[in-house]
Amino acid sequence: MNFLKHFEKLTPSQKLELIEELKSSLTQSPISIRQSITTTTEITKCTNCESTNIVKFGSYNGKRRFKCKTCQKTFSELTGTSICYIKKTDKWVRFIELMLEGKTIREISKTLVLSTKTVFDWRHKVLSSFEETFTKKFKGIVEMDDVYLPLNQKGRKRNFVKLGKQKRGISNQQVSTMIICDRYKTLDMRVVKLGRISKKDLQRVIDVNRLNNDNIICSDKHRSISSFVKSLGLEHKKVKSSDKQYVTEGIYHVQKVNSLTSGFRRWVKGNFVSVSTKYLQNYLFWYQMNEVIKESENKTEDFLKFSLVDSETFDRNKQIEEKYQEILEY
Repeated sequence: MNFLKHFEKLTPSQKLELIEELKSSLTQSPISIRQSITTTTEITKCTNCESTNIVKFGSYNGKRRFKCKTCQKTFSELTGTSICYIKKTDKWVRFIELMLEGKTIREISKTLVLSTKTVFDWRHKVLSSFEETFTKKFKGIVEMDDVYLPLNQKGRKRNFVKLGKQKRGISNQQVSTMIICDRYKTLDMRVVKLGRISKKDLQRVIDVNRLNNDNIICSDKHRSISSFVKSLGLEHKKVKSSDKQYVTEGIYHVQKVNSLTSGFRRWVKGNFVSVSTKYLQNYLFWYQMNEVIKESENKTEDFLKFSLVDSETFDRNKQIEEKYQEILEY
């Protein structure tokens, strides 16, 4: 009862903060983060010089520390990850939960008593951690399709691209995206450039190491895809959807990749006002991760584990603007 009397004396913001602190304690956020690192990441090299000549160097704030005998730098298991330099780590797991619940930046900001800028930065630090996650090789029939989305310059205050009068068809007013998937839930979604995709663009963005001689590529009659597949020496099945031929030889179609495309469009429309092209690749990573953990019994835990694997996330997150400018230049 004394607790309730003291609680009533708090301001609304203090009440919210206390509630979130209690939630964090109940979910044991620091332990969850610690367990995710322990079970997911094996520290084998220095984050500074990549030397394997490292030794254990005690701990700090509950995190394991290491020292590199080559460059003499010390680092922890969180160095370079999405949570690197985050001060309020006690709110991190709850933040992930709210992200997966589809809460907006303002809603998360209010719930966790954080600024909207902090929440926005946290979101893209997490999403930047997934770039090297999707490396699994494709198996069997592989579907490929290009998707075009309007160029969106939301939030930009400088270097604004003048689009001019709206053009019909595919033009540099649209962002091209390549979506690839097989029948075993392996997928890849990549922003390519402004305008129509060429063979060279596909060679630049597609990791050919994920393809093998057993793959049969299935797509529509896209000349650039045909040329790209031919250069790899892979078998190519073309579906003439314009002629209402949706399946060829009974098993070759692009229904799976079309389903992914439709799903991504619905997800964006249902969860965001709009998505800036600068951050489009991160949202593609987010959608891919949702697909990966779709049938998981503990989505938050799996999402958290994947987000703490890559020690280059911190640097990659700082390169988002640079990568955006590259997309505009291709």
